[in-house]
Amino acid sequence: MADNRVELGYGFVRQQGNEEHLCSTVDDPAQYFIASLLGLHLGGVTFGRLRADEKIDGMVAILGKQDERTRDNSSSRAGELVVLIRDGDMSKPDDGQYVEVLRLRHNSTYIRGISERIAALEARGGQGMWKQYPGDEAWDPVGAAMEADYAEAGQTLNAGSARWFGRTIWDAVAGDGQRVLSVDESIRKHRNEWRAVLGLPPLNPQ
Repeated sequence: MADNRVELGYGFVRQQGNEEHLCSTVDDPAQYFIASLLGLHLGGVTFGRLRADEKIDGMVAILGKQDERTRDNSSSRAGELVVLIRDGDMSKPDDGQYVEVLRLRHNSTYIRGISERIAALEARGGQGMWKQYPGDEAWDPVGAAMEADYAEAGQTLNAGSARWFGRTIWDAVAGDGQRVLSVDESIRKHRNEWRAVLGLPPLNPQ
């Protein structure tokens, strides 16, 4: 297959079949520049389907833009990259079918479906999107004590840590054979055990 090739000072441009190549033969990578004189939209690349009438149905668009937050400042050089994907709902006009799925700025990222969940999570005060169980917070002191002691010993929580957490919960739920302990009592009992394994002196003698 014959190539259509144009030699340039830094390399060459080549058309090879259905491909366009921009190649640099010097120690400076080749680049395409797309620029606009005015407005927020600087340029973009659209991927689409070629119809029988040789018109193109766009399906995916990647747009370079001025940061929307600086729209009132025409001299701003803050930019953003936006990815739009067509949803195919033919009941809407063409432009209305494009859904923003990704927006990248120098200090923030929006990802459709994920950013909304994070916002909902923050609105709920950090509670997860999972089912909450009564008394969840009662076990937080167990984790806090274990984390502090492992850090003091220069270790991180590991698989064996679960044993101490399990023992502490067991005595606070089912009892130690004599009576059911409170969470604080169970922590005091088992904390000395795991501290001994970690090589640390006991705390809160029973």
